[in-house]
Amino acid sequence: MIHFGRAAAEQTARQWRSLGSLSSRTLELIQGLPTLRAFGRSDQGRREIEGASESLRAATMRTLRVAFLSALSMEFLAGMGRVSWPWSSVSAS
Repeated sequence: MIHFGRAAAEQTARQWRSLGSLSSRTLELIQGLPTLRAFGRSDQGRREIEGASESLRAATMRTLRVAFLSALSMEFLAGMGRVSWPWSSVSAS
């Protein structure tokens, strides 16, 4: 169960770093937008942010998948422990 929790925590930390990177890139684009417009390159900035957003979306879905599977597996193992406990005491009698 510890393995599942650690995997989810690592994935979440990676996701936060990706989100910070996207925020930085977006801020840089907004600050440089007048320059991009002056040189007719504003579409390139939009495409760059669009691509980064899409990759962040995909990474978020992977992170959620790991987190939910981790929670599901921990609940399953805890449930199996609860279910098997009464039977183990009955068979020992």
